[in-house]
Amino acid sequence: MTSRLTRTLYLVTITLLLTGWSAELRAQSKTAALPEWLEFKSDAGGFSVKLPGTPEVNQSSVEKGPLSVTRVSHMLHVAHLVFEVDYMDAPPGYNDPDLSLEGGISGLIRSMTTRGATLLTKETIVRGTCEGREASLRLRDAGSSTPGYGAGRIFNAGQRYYFMVFVSREDTPAARETGRLFFESFDIKGGCTRMIAPVEEPAKAATSEDFHGAVDPVTGWLRVEDESLGISVLMPGPVRHDTDRAQVKPFPLTHHTFINSRDGNVYSAETFGEYPPGFHSGETSYLTVVDLTLYGLKKNLESLGFVFTPLRDLRVGRYPGREFELASEKLGSRGRAQIYVTPKHVYVFIAFAHDQGVTLKLIDRFFGSIRVLPK
Repeated sequence: MTSRLTRTLYLVTITLLLTGWSAELRAQSKTAALPEWLEFKSDAGGFSVKLPGTPEVNQSSVEKGPLSVTRVSHMLHVAHLVFEVDYMDAPPGYNDPDLSLEGGISGLIRSMTTRGATLLTKETIVRGTCEGREASLRLRDAGSSTPGYGAGRIFNAGQRYYFMVFVSREDTPAARETGRLFFESFDIKGGCTRMIAPVEEPAKAATSEDFHGAVDPVTGWLRVEDESLGISVLMPGPVRHDTDRAQVKPFPLTHHTFINSRDGNVYSAETFGEYPPGFHSGETSYLTVVDLTLYGLKKNLESLGFVFTPLRDLRVGRYPGREFELASEKLGSRGRAQIYVTPKHVYVFIAFAHDQGVTLKLIDRFFGSIRVLPK
């Protein structure tokens, strides 16, 4: 039903480490003339960039469960401006750079908007052989009555990811032009490649079997329930249970799909997990995974003509979820989708049917029966 999101989701929270600029920004001085711009080269990082000064270079270890990644940061504060270039080498264990780039820019956006920023632009960019993502935001600084400006970019070259962040305490044409010059001067030696390291696969990667559950006495529907996955939902007929052990290293992830499909009407419940203890670092991390899961769903369903319309935010305990309306003129179908993210799992519920009153009422019954335990 959906694409294999599991191999890229674990990379999302790494990008949230690029959020330490806000407290430091408030300590900077007012507008001042910039010194001469110089080209900074990093042989170890394989890049060059122009900066109005020499950046401070730091190296830190990032640990998410059993995953350990080294991040190298290059940061420069000049007057009311902050320039930052970071890179890190991701371990094997994913196969979709597009999803990783989307997760990276989503993490950066979430880190800023949770501090009161407003998203201005978000787009895919191409520079030579390098494809990436870019976002710009209007910032709210508690120490100033005027808005600031921030922007970020992320590029991928094989296993390596590059992050750029520019922040100005003042949102002026001059500040935006300074940010543009900084971004456009960035160059990755040898360009970018999409070649990635292989990941170890299990000997038996997938299984498929009929699901045998209890019949609900009120509706006559089949109850799909699995306490270990923290899921319970009703479906209108026979259910197939597909299990895909999509990843072994750096930690195991399993994709479960429970699906009822007949005459173009589909009811599906999916889980992705288990993620290791301490994987999520806070609300921003959970919301970023919601964003990335939605991005993957859209990519997978766009060939069927489905359009997603946001309906409402949801919660399971203290963890976030989101609901969307689905509509496809191509299929003549309508329905809904729900996404939840908890410490151990990602949950996706989808139902769509031909645009008839009776089937739409059945979709309401499906979503009304969903129970998720915050595992």
